[in-house]
Amino acid sequence: MKYLVNFVIICMFLFSCSNNCYKKEDIRIRISLESIDSDEVEIRVFAENQDGNAITGAFVSLKSSQNQFKRIYFDTNEWCYKTELTVLNNESFTIYVDSVLLTEAKEICVPYSRLEAPSTITNITDELGNSIFTGNTLSAEKNIQISWELQEEDVVYCVRIKDSFSSIVYEASTEEKSIIIPANTLKNGKYYYVYVQAQKILGDIQYKDEMYYSVFTNESSQVEFRVD
Repeated sequence: MKYLVNFVIICMFLFSCSNNCYKKEDIRIRISLESIDSDEVEIRVFAENQDGNAITGAFVSLKSSQNQFKRIYFDTNEWCYKTELTVLNNESFTIYVDSVLLTEAKEICVPYSRLEAPSTITNITDELGNSIFTGNTLSAEKNIQISWELQEEDVVYCVRIKDSFSSIVYEASTEEKSIIIPANTLKNGKYYYVYVQAQKILGDIQYKDEMYYSVFTNESSQVEFRVD
């Protein structure tokens, strides 16, 4: 009986260890760098195990191309590793992640690019040739074209039109530097305000091809116009 009891205890110990002792395994790492018209960049690093649970005890840090080093600590409010950094120029960061759950530490390079200036709206005209920059009002029954300039390439633009109550009445995204607002989208006798948001995006914002993205965003000045 004594030997049987000892055998059962040994089996229970081995079974418990096989289920509870941590094993080396790869973890999923996703990184984002975001700035909205500012020198301050928010940096987030998401680390998850194979069950989708956040890894809270990893050592996470970054190094810039200028050899600036910073430790990134876990943020329990956003459930990721988060920090802010002042970035004045285009940069390339190396994110380091080390954990007992990794067979070896990971290094992920993340490029970051700024926009030097916001877009400038250059033309708002309807298909009759009426332009607000020559003092004309626009016809709501005609297509309206909005154009802008920016001395940058590979930029995504979001055009938003608001009414006098600051409600967004039209929104569209494009990689071109102009859009057409379909006829009868806007209402006669109303004032509207349009601005263009420009985004410089590197990496993959949906994490399909790359496990990182960086985005710098700025906005043009608002332009007021009337539709009759």
